Amino acid sequence: MNTSVFSGFESLQRRFSEIDLILNYASANENLYDLYTSLCRSAQVLLIAHFEGAIKEFTRDAIDDFNCSEYEFKDSPKALKVTFCSSFITESTDQKFKFPSKLLDTFNSLPVKYCADAFLNNNHSDNNKTPNSHMVETVLEKFGVSNFLLKIENSDLDIAFQDSKSSQMQIRDKLKLHLRENVYSYPYTVSLELFNIHYNKKVDPKKKSMWKEFLDEVVTNRNTIAHGNSLESRCSHTEIEKSKLKIEILIYAYVLVLCKFTLPPSI
Repeated sequence: MNTSVFSGFESLQRRFSEIDLILNYASANENLYDLYTSLCRSAQVLLIAHFEGAIKEFTRDAIDDFNCSEYEFKDSPKALKVTFCSSFITESTDQKFKFPSKLLDTFNSLPVKYCADAFLNNNHSDNNKTPNSHMVETVLEKFGVSNFLLKIENSDLDIAFQDSKSSQMQIRDKLKLHLRENVYSYPYTVSLELFNIHYNKKVDPKKKSMWKEFLDEVVTNRNTIAHGNSLESRCSHTEIEKSKLKIEILIYAYVLVLCKFTLPPSI
C-alpha cells in the first residue's frame, strides 16, 4: 500500500492543473484587457492558496505515514517528540508541568499517535494568516529543521533562478521523480545529497535567501489583490508561469526535507 505522501502528489497535480487552466485561458485572451487582467489576478491568488494547501497537506501526510507505520512514538525523532509534547503546554499550565521532559517520559511508554495540528498551529495566533517564508520555516523548525530556505540555497535547486526554463523544468522533474520513487513506501528512502543539499553546513540566519525574497514577493502580489488594494495585475501570465514553476520546485524541496526529518533516527 502506497504512503499518504505519495498519494498527495495526485492532489498537488490537481492544484497546479487549475492554475494552468487559468493561465492558458489568459494566454489565449491577451487582447481582451479586462478578462486577461482578471484571469492573471485570479491565478496569483490561487498560486499562494495552493502553496499553502500543499504545505499543510504534505505535513499531515508525513505525520500520518509515521502513525501508520510499525514505528512507535519512542522511535520517532526527538524534535517531533518535543514539538508534540510542547503542544500540551499552555501559559496557564502549572510551573512544575511546563517541561516537555515529563510528558516525554510518559508518552515514550504509551502507544501515542501524533496529531498534525501540533506541527501546523502557531501558538493559536496567526494560523489563518497568508503563508509566507516565515510560516514555511516555522513548520519545518518543529521537525528539527532550521533555516530551511537558506540551506537549500547553493544547491542544485539554484537552477530555479536561472533564465533557462528547460533547466528549471529539469530540476523540477528530477525532484518529482526522486520523490515518487522514494516515498512510495515507509520508511522513505529520500536523499538530500542527490541535490547537493547539506544540512550540516553553517549559515548566517540574518542573510536573506533568494527563496525568501521570491516567496515574499509573490505573497505581496497576492495580498495586494486579495485585500483590494489594486484592480490591476502586477504580473503577466508568463511571469506567473515562472513563479508557478519556482513554487513547484519549492514544494518538492519542502517534501524532500520533511520526509527526511520525519524518519526515525535509527534509519
